[in-house]
Amino acid sequence: MVLSDSPVAEYKMPDYLYGSTIPFIRSLKSSAYKCQAFCPAVGQPSILTGLPAAVLSHCQVHQIPAVLYQCYSDVISPDSVTMETYKPALTSLSKLVKLESCPSADVLRKVAKISETQSNLYT
Repeated sequence: MVLSDSPVAEYKMPDYLYGSTIPFIRSLKSSAYKCQAFCPAVGQPSILTGLPAAVLSHCQVHQIPAVLYQCYSDVISPDSVTMETYKPALTSLSKLVKLESCPSADVLRKVAKISETQSNLYT
């Protein structure tokens, strides 16, 4: 799974003007990827460039299942609103990949609290 973002000006289809809100997401997948993408495909004449396109091309040539999710937004760098558009992709990824359990939130809070205390100049 490849996650990428681009300015909305690079999206060449008019469909986002008719009901899509910005940011929005589109997909492109290799022929070996058999699962259904959760969003519409990138339509022609829109193109994908750079490292994300190179990774997907590599996967296509070597018959590696891959999907690229391209987020189009009106911000220069990704922000929290842009990141929210990737949530369905990450949810679907969590069903495919078994991850080891991470430390509980309480353990992480304790670590953060210890580092906060130690960095205070007045204690």
